[in-house]
Amino acid sequence: PYQCPQCGKGFSHRSNFNRHRRSHSGEKPFQCPQCNQPLSWSSDLTRHQRTHSGERPFPCPSCNRSFSRSSSLLTHRCVHTGERPCRCSDCGKRCRLGLDLVKHRRTYTDESHRANLITHRRAHTGEKPSKCRDCGKSFSQSSRLVIQQRTHTGERPCPCGDRDQSFSSRCHVLAHRKVHTGEEPYGCEVCGKSFRQKTNIATYRQLHGAARRPGTEA
Repeated sequence: PYQCPQCGKGFSHRSNFNRHRRSHSGEKPFQCPQCNQPLSWSSDLTRHQRTHSGERPFPCPSCNRSFSRSSSLLTHRCVHTGERPCRCSDCGKRCRLGLDLVKHRRTYTDESHRANLITHRRAHTGEKPSKCRDCGKSFSQSSRLVIQQRTHTGERPCPCGDRDQSFSSRCHVLAHRKVHTGEEPYGCEVCGKSFRQKTNIATYRQLHGAARRPGTEA
């Protein structure tokens, strides 16, 4: 029976209606006796007074931390449970805090992030809209298509820098540079042997797997 004249929202209880009207009027009838800060609701005053008293009536049952608000305790509990209740409706990513979800959502307003999201979704859908006219091979990213086309044209626009060698892509230059630096960043967790390229260690790991299967030689 109570309807807000500003926004039209209806309420069944007068007390709730009066509380709601303060959101439009800005009325703050409750004042802190310690610092005179005005507040809209009695519950806000109760929480605010805890900043002066240091009272933290909501303890965590899993650790020794306590909180001044029940909502803060619920958020903290996710640290122990691993729960991520805030879900992005666009990509399905889950966040522990609503603030983290807000930050994540802002990435969709940035054109570069939006392009990355579209590319990432193709990893799930298997969509490959970029097709090579020479060999018919398809790719999920246009940049991969550009590199593939260079295998047909022979174009090598990325120089090594140390020698008169050039490559079709920047990633091939980075892989080649490890020949000069001696860097071997990919280590086998079974025997500790290191490799320059990720594909090499993947092949080497299969040897360990074959050695562990009955009836095969190491």
